[in-house]
Amino acid sequence: WFKKFGLHMDDRMTLNAYKLYKNTRVNNYKKTFMEFNKQVASQLLKKYNSGAKTIIEKSEKFIKDRHDARLAIKQARQQAERAAAGADQAGEKSEKFIKDRHNARLAIKQARQQAERAAAGADQAGRGDPLPPVARPAPGGSSSEERPSDLAIHQLSIKPPTDKKNKPRVRCRECFLKDIRKETRKICKACKDDPGLCSPACFEAFHARKWSD
Repeated sequence: WFKKFGLHMDDRMTLNAYKLYKNTRVNNYKKTFMEFNKQVASQLLKKYNSGAKTIIEKSEKFIKDRHDARLAIKQARQQAERAAAGADQAGEKSEKFIKDRHNARLAIKQARQQAERAAAGADQAGRGDPLPPVARPAPGGSSSEERPSDLAIHQLSIKPPTDKKNKPRVRCRECFLKDIRKETRKICKACKDDPGLCSPACFEAFHARKWSD
C-alpha cells in the first residue's frame, strides 16, 4: 500500500501542477492532463537519465518526421485535386470553344451560300431573261382561244437596266386602272411603250382588253 499511496500522491501533485500551469499560462494551454503528464515524465527522464534522453529524442524526432510527412502528403493531395479541377474546367472551356467555333463557321458558310444564291438570282434578273409565256385570249373569244403568233411575240420580260437605274421599275397598267399604285420590273416588250404588268393576271387582262379593242 505504500507504493499505491506514493503513486497516488504523485498523481495528485501532477494534477495540481497541471491546473496551476494551465491557469498561469499567457496563451491558452489546450493539452489534456494525460498529455501534460507524459510531457513532465519525458522532461524528467531527459534531465536525469541519459539513455532515456536519447530514446525520447529519437521518438520525438520520429513523431515530428511522421507529422511532417503526413502534412506533405495532405498538401500534395490538395494540390492534385486543385489541378484536376482546373484541368476539368479547362477541358469544358476547350470543348465549348471548339463547339462555338464550329457553329460560327457553319453560320458563315450558310450566309455565304445564301448570298451567292441571291447574287445569282439578281444577275439572272438583271440580264432581262424572259419569263414563260402566258395564255392570252383572241379578239372576240375566250381565254382558251390562243393565237400562236402572239404567244411567240407577247410575253412578260424583265425591264433591262438604264443609264440612271440598275433595276428600273414602272407602274402596272392594270393596277393603275383599279386605283392601285404598284410598281414592277415586268413589262411586255412586244407592246407599244413597254407597258408594266406586275403579274400574269394583269398581263392577260391587259391583252384581252387590247385585242378586244
